[in-house]
Amino acid sequence: MKLKFPNLKLRLGQSAFLRIVVLLTVPCIVFTALIVAVSRNYLYDFFEDVQRESLRKTTDQISLSLEGSIQQTENMLLDLEPYCLNGGKNRSYPELEEELAIIYKYRRNYLDGVVFLGKDGAVVGVPKTYWFFGGTEKKLAAEMVRKTPREISWSPHFYSTITGSGANSSRYAPLALATLPVYRDGEYEGALTAVVSISDLLASVSVYGNDYSMSTYIYESGGQLADNMMFHQGNTYLLTPIPESSPEFQDLSAAREYLAEKNGFSSFARIEINPYWTVLAVGDIDVLERQFQPFNRQFSVIIIASFACLLTIYIFVVQWWFTRPLHQLSTAIQKVGGGDFDYRIGIDRRDEFGKVAGEFNHMSQLVKDLIVRLRAADLHVRQSDMAFLLSQINPHFLYNTLDAIDIMVDVSSKEEVHMALGELVSLLRYGLRKNQVSRLDEELEYIRNYIGLLKLRYGSGLFDYRIEVGEGTGPVRILKLLIQPIVENAVFHGFHPLKGRKGFLLIRSSLDGGTLRVEIADNGVGIPAEKLRAVLRGKTDGRKTDGIGIANVDERIRLYYGENYGMKLTSKEGEGTRAVIRIPASGRGIPPADGESSVPRGAGRLP
Repeated sequence: MKLKFPNLKLRLGQSAFLRIVVLLTVPCIVFTALIVAVSRNYLYDFFEDVQRESLRKTTDQISLSLEGSIQQTENMLLDLEPYCLNGGKNRSYPELEEELAIIYKYRRNYLDGVVFLGKDGAVVGVPKTYWFFGGTEKKLAAEMVRKTPREISWSPHFYSTITGSGANSSRYAPLALATLPVYRDGEYEGALTAVVSISDLLASVSVYGNDYSMSTYIYESGGQLADNMMFHQGNTYLLTPIPESSPEFQDLSAAREYLAEKNGFSSFARIEINPYWTVLAVGDIDVLERQFQPFNRQFSVIIIASFACLLTIYIFVVQWWFTRPLHQLSTAIQKVGGGDFDYRIGIDRRDEFGKVAGEFNHMSQLVKDLIVRLRAADLHVRQSDMAFLLSQINPHFLYNTLDAIDIMVDVSSKEEVHMALGELVSLLRYGLRKNQVSRLDEELEYIRNYIGLLKLRYGSGLFDYRIEVGEGTGPVRILKLLIQPIVENAVFHGFHPLKGRKGFLLIRSSLDGGTLRVEIADNGVGIPAEKLRAVLRGKTDGRKTDGIGIANVDERIRLYYGENYGMKLTSKEGEGTRAVIRIPASGRGIPPADGESSVPRGAGRLP
């Protein structure tokens, strides 16, 4: 008996779980997308702030480096001042020339020239050819002395009229003069002047801009653009002539307004010593975004992966808490529907699932008790039928056997008659025992006696036989008379119709794990396919034997041992028939011996 619940597992399992997953996943995906968007904006702002702070520090470093170069230039002029007071005879300053040569050699990276312009017209400087043509520089130096006669002063940027002067002269680079008036005992002796390349000063600090693609602008005290340079990553730089620079950056105030309007990525730093320049560093916002994109992608992947992991964990937690009881209930219904009334739901909870599980287990126990009672009543009926069938085994066979023995009395020896009578007595004693349980070796001994009487009746020329008892199979307890009907069928319906050849019957037993396997094979005429199905259904179309039918063998096995055991019958016309009996080697499910309960051990579990 089976109770069937079609598609119940699907509805309680997969469908519910998928709905829960969808209901949880959609909000989590939306929430994750929101978190990613908000986090991205926050991180972008944070990253921009970090970059702005880094740019500010870079600008400060550039300013400090320029201040250092300016201070070095002024210290150089102060160091040269004593040499300008030595000499002067015939406009000759040998010590000054020597010092100028040394200084120019090591400072020419940003110095276009250094010269002492004496009040008497002396011109002592390096390179000499430069000052021979440097009319603009001389005029500007004299003008600066008149404006600031007592301290070092710096000129606004200017362009030299000397072709080929300076490291960046080919780009028409701007220059600046640093001029120190020289006095002896309060009397003016001349002007010590250094020509500084602003572009070369910027180039000397390009190393500080290697983390950005940025532009650096130097503005004079009046706000005029003195020079500009584009720094590229990799310590490379590009100069742009001032007239060709962007109009927005030609003036400091205009640049400030432009950057404020565009929320530009920039930083300012003031050089507090003479010449009071202002350094403006403008970062490339596109570079910032490109730098942020890989980090943004990585962050997005991390966020999404983290939420995916959390979602997965959450789903599994929900599945364990919510759908797991449903799966357990579904499994229990399938188990009980399949006949396993001993199955119980192991849910120890005090919520609704726990109550349902308790009620289900209680229901299963009630159904099990009911089935046990029904099985006991059914078994009693079947045992009564078996007793009747056992009483019907013998009549025709017994009459024919006794007739054969009567004939033997006249034609056979006394020993042969005694042997035949002994086989008949053993057969009757075994078959009439009330107990339905026997050992396999006892059952096979019964078969030997039964075959011996068959040979007595039909003669030894009808068939031969062999019994092979597998190791460990003899003591196995089995139901009585499981093999005899199959042997009877083989002799009467397999061997009798044979013509021209002798029959052979093979009986052998073996153990297959925990299963006893008994094979009965013959080389008789075989059974046609349509009649084979009828035999298994217990409908032999008039072909009756003297004993219990073959179909009854399979029915008895399944009744006592369960649906996993039984008899398999195969046959091929002209070649023979093979029957294989499979029962548990433990003897589980067999009927009790005399004095035991009439309810089978396996009656509590439907096959």
